Amino acid sequence: MRKYIGFFTISSIVIKILAWIFLCLGILAGVAVFYRPVPGYTWISGAFVLGIYGFIAFLLYLLGLLSGVAAKIIDKIEKSE
Repeated sequence: MRKYIGFFTISSIVIKILAWIFLCLGILAGVAVFYRPVPGYTWISGAFVLGIYGFIAFLLYLLGLLSGVAAKIIDKIEKSE
């Protein structure tokens, strides 16, 4: 399992960066609906977009944290043996 520590560490960083990018894009999309009235979209649509993007970004960030924790657990287990 020691050979997977690098994979978990790198994937943790990549997923966290992806979560921040996704959150920024969601904020931009939601604010665009708020400040530039798009025909057929109301302010509720902007709030919905913000909520969905925020939730997905939170899940991605949580997945990145879990990947980092898995790498630390594997490292601790391998060192103790």
